[in-house]
Amino acid sequence: MNSLPLFSLGAYRNLLERLKECDYPLLPVSSVADTSVSRAVFLRHDVDFSLEWVLPMAELEADMGIRATYYVLVNGPYAIEHQGQQHLEYLSDLGHELGLHYDMRDYPESKEAQRSQLEAEIRTLSTLSGCPVNTITMHEPHRGHGDPFREDQWIHPHAATWFNNLTYISDSCRGWRDSDLLRFLQPEGPDRLLLLTHPELWLDGNIPD
Repeated sequence: MNSLPLFSLGAYRNLLERLKECDYPLLPVSSVADTSVSRAVFLRHDVDFSLEWVLPMAELEADMGIRATYYVLVNGPYAIEHQGQQHLEYLSDLGHELGLHYDMRDYPESKEAQRSQLEAEIRTLSTLSGCPVNTITMHEPHRGHGDPFREDQWIHPHAATWFNNLTYISDSCRGWRDSDLLRFLQPEGPDRLLLLTHPELWLDGNIPD
C-alpha cells in the first residue's frame, strides 16, 4: 500500500490486513500499559454520533480476530440505555474493549465534582455493557477545556507514560494530517502506533475522501 487509505469499510479491512502483513499485533488501547508489548498498533475508535453506526466496523474487526477499543460518550447525542445498551453488550460480546469518552463541557468546575462525575459515568458504562471500564479519553480536546484525568489511575492513551513512546494518527474529519501512516505500512516500519478512527467516516464507500 503506497497511498493513504480511502474511506470505506473495504479500505479499512485492507488497511488492517496490510498492518498484519507488516507483523504488527493489532490490540485494544489498554494494551499500551503492557510493558511486554514493544511493537503494535493500538486501535482506538471514538463513538461520537451513533452506537449503531459503529457495529459494521466492530463486526469486521471481530471477523478478522481483532479486538479494538470503542470510546463511548455517556452523555452524548445517542442514548446508551434500552437499544443502546444492546449495542454496548454486542460490542462486548464481539470481544471489543469499551472505554469512557468524557466531555468536559458537561462537567462542573470543581475538581472534586469533576472526579465524582467521571466515576459515575464509568460505573454507568460498566453496568450497561456488563464489562469493566479501564480506559478513558477526552472528547474534543482541541476545544481547550483542559484534561484533568490524563495522568490519573485509568489507562489514558495520551498519558505521557504511553504517548511519548508512540506515533498518534487520527482520521478526524476524513483528513489524514500527514503521511506518517505510510511508514507503518512498510515491513520495517516504526514500532508503536495509536490509530484513532471514527467509524461513521468509513460507512459510505461512495465518498472516498
